[in-house]
Amino acid sequence: KRKLFHAIWGIMLDNEFIEAYRSGIVITCHDGVLRHVYPRIFTYSADYPEKIILATIRDKGLCPCPRCCIPKSSFHHLGFASDLKGRLCHTRNYPREKIRAARRAIYNLGNPVKGTVVERILKDYSLVPTLVRDIFYVFPLR
Repeated sequence: KRKLFHAIWGIMLDNEFIEAYRSGIVITCHDGVLRHVYPRIFTYSADYPEKIILATIRDKGLCPCPRCCIPKSSFHHLGFASDLKGRLCHTRNYPREKIRAARRAIYNLGNPVKGTVVERILKDYSLVPTLVRDIFYVFPLR
C-alpha cells in the first residue's frame, strides 16, 4: 500500500511537472489569450492512516507523529513550552540508512519483516522497511 501510494505520487510529480511548478508554463486559455500559469497542488488533507502511509511510519508505533520523533512516553508534555522545543529538536528526518539496513536483513539475509532483527533496526523510530524516493522536497513549505 505504501509503495503504491508513493509510486503514484512519483508518477504525478514527474520532472515535467516540477519544472512547470518552478518556472510556469505558457498556455492558450479558452478566451484565446496566452497566459503564464504555475500549476499547484491544493491542500492535501489526510487522516492519520493516510499520514502514516505518506510518512512511511508504522501505525500506532513508539513515535506515532509523522512530523517528529517524540515518543509516546512524552505525550504528557503536549501543549507546554517545552513541547515545541522537544519537537523542534526531534524533527523526523528520513533515515534512509536504517531502512536500507532493514531491507538488507530481509532480502539478503532472509530475516522476516516482523522478526527481531528487523524490529531492532526500525522499531525505536516507528519505521517500516519501505524505501521511497523523496518526491516532496522540491516544494517549499508555506
